[in-house]
Amino acid sequence: MTTTTAAQTSERVDSVFAHVTEMFPAEEVHRLGKPTLLGLSWAIEDEFAARAERPVLFGSFQATRYYEASRARWVELARVAEHAAALADFSGAPADAEEQAAGLARVDVSAGSPMTREWIVVCDSAELPAALLARELPGQSPVAEERRLFEALWTTEPDVVRAASRACALQAAAAGHPEAGFWLYHLAEQPRPSIVAPEAASRLFNRVVVHLDAASRTR
Repeated sequence: MTTTTAAQTSERVDSVFAHVTEMFPAEEVHRLGKPTLLGLSWAIEDEFAARAERPVLFGSFQATRYYEASRARWVELARVAEHAAALADFSGAPADAEEQAAGLARVDVSAGSPMTREWIVVCDSAELPAALLARELPGQSPVAEERRLFEALWTTEPDVVRAASRACALQAAAAGHPEAGFWLYHLAEQPRPSIVAPEAASRLFNRVVVHLDAASRTR
């Protein structure tokens, strides 16, 4: 298996969100709350990641406690993915036996990294690409958990999704993850042009509405 270290990688990405928004300045960024991001994340995971054929999946969870809330979902998604990785400040804790069996890799980002502010879900596949990229606004330590605000974008454009997945793989390379080189090799080429089918976009939208409605009724 190919391995890559930060020293061997010419590119370096400190923030996936900043990297992608700089590459694609025309992408619209909106201010969204945590419940909306949860709805979008679950919709992408349910509709795109679960339906795509052997996708490459990356998720950035900021801290271990947020990852643990989604761990069971990501273990299941990893079983049907080509590659799957979770990025967070894991404080050095390695993947457990269940994660390893499912093929879910942990990428440990440092406590001072900009990635500890980022909420990311990337499903990179030929037929169903999708990505949600969000960065928590600063100065929210006194804010209630459910009222946290993020600047965010979501897209189904293959070029933007590929840029996001490569940026996540570069994060893994900077962290010294042994599989990062393999992921970067897999993602080296530009994706072929594709258009998400209208019915898939409709299902995604409907899932977002369902998740947001469920969240609003449980408050």
